[in-house]
Amino acid sequence: MSLPKIASALILTSLLSVTAGTISSDIAAADSIPQTRNGQLLSQVDSLGDLPQWLADTVRWDLAIEVKTSPGRLFVTDASRQTWPNSCLGLPRPQELCNDVLVPGWRILFSDGDKSWIYRADMQGRIRRLESQLNSTTLPNSVRSAVLKDAFERSQQPATTLQITSARKQTWPDSCLGLNDGVCAQVLVPGWEVTVALANLRQRWIYRTDRDGSQVRLVRGSDRPGEPSRLLVDAVFRDLSARTNIPTSDLQLVSYTRKFWDDNCLELRQPRQVCDRLSVDGWRLVVSDNNNQWFYRTNLDGRLIRFEPDNLLATSLPNVVTQAVLKDLSQQQNLPISQLQITEASRQTWFDSCLGISIADVVCTPVTIEGWRVIVTQNGTSWVYRTDSEGQIVVLETGGKLPIALPENISQSVLQDVSQRSRLPVANFRIIDVRRRQWPDSCLGLQRPGFACALVIVPGWLVTVEGGDKIWVYHANESGSQVLFNPKRSF
Repeated sequence: MSLPKIASALILTSLLSVTAGTISSDIAAADSIPQTRNGQLLSQVDSLGDLPQWLADTVRWDLAIEVKTSPGRLFVTDASRQTWPNSCLGLPRPQELCNDVLVPGWRILFSDGDKSWIYRADMQGRIRRLESQLNSTTLPNSVRSAVLKDAFERSQQPATTLQITSARKQTWPDSCLGLNDGVCAQVLVPGWEVTVALANLRQRWIYRTDRDGSQVRLVRGSDRPGEPSRLLVDAVFRDLSARTNIPTSDLQLVSYTRKFWDDNCLELRQPRQVCDRLSVDGWRLVVSDNNNQWFYRTNLDGRLIRFEPDNLLATSLPNVVTQAVLKDLSQQQNLPISQLQITEASRQTWFDSCLGISIADVVCTPVTIEGWRVIVTQNGTSWVYRTDSEGQIVVLETGGKLPIALPENISQSVLQDVSQRSRLPVANFRIIDVRRRQWPDSCLGLQRPGFACALVIVPGWLVTVEGGDKIWVYHANESGSQVLFNPKRSF
């Protein structure tokens, strides 16, 4: 079947799926006239990048019907490839069953010049979901000018190609505008969150400002907190290209993990380098050219970028542990060891002979065991292992696409607490990340005035929640008897 026929079939399917009712006359009329905006053909203002035109048009019709406007008034301001975590594109509907498979697709930002909308779609355009609507608000001229000036200096593109696609009033929790990257005064700062799109290039920036624009801080190049910015990724690609002479066009971002580094050297101190002990919110990126992989550490906005030496894990993780983990996974999954890559390894202290993992018909003896938590990847699939220090005990914690199971009582406690803090219903929130942690004290690593913290290792959980236009971070012990909100890492 030719591409135009596929496009026609998808558009027809979209129209037939609309519930009974009348479509406004301007939508119906738009099907028979050239789609224009301000006298220009729509194709001249769409910023498609690699997005196929037929898919843009299909989603455009969905959105036009959703918001009851003409397709000719909607144009694409940005489109980026994404891999969604399930068959619902990460946006399940009530009581909908979603297959736990990775779905390649697109994230598409539409605008009518006043409002903006985000859609998710798979590659074939069979699954399409409206993610959110971004409402524009009148900005003070001082804020608008300061934000556009910074975006212009970063992009080095004509100012006429820059467009503010959304602006929202915000109240930031401190003088750092909630970014926790310096010495921050604990005062409420009224301000704005502003999104800027660069037409004809797949770039977008999100800024935080104070009330009048005297403070302008770049947050990220994406409108969601779970993704590193395009600006940051491009900076990493340029650094790696300079090191390896590999063209940036041959590089791709394989995976990324949100990290909190313990110092402003991103825990990669060079000889004679002085590092300040402060928590730096950032990323650990895995970059590949389809033959090799490299690792980078960054802060959130890309001002700090550190290349992680190839031998960093090799020098810290004992070879006997490496071989034991890779051998076990190779046998279990019938995979060649040459295809397996250890991407993370961290020292851990386990508190029983089963390394904290219940095993059928095995009696776990209470004992302290020093060891490792090791993450192995292969073509986007990850497995997490626990070991002792010599690799004699090797236990699979979770593998493939299986999530780490958070106890239900902890899940409920976290969601109820975030609901009370935000004064929003529990249904507005979802847990997006769960990690096991060994907390350094009885306060779960959260110093609180008036509380004495015993210096004992406490097994537990780090839980991240999304909702109410914020990210909420919680610390919990293993049983859930302690569930504490971490305001410094929430934003």
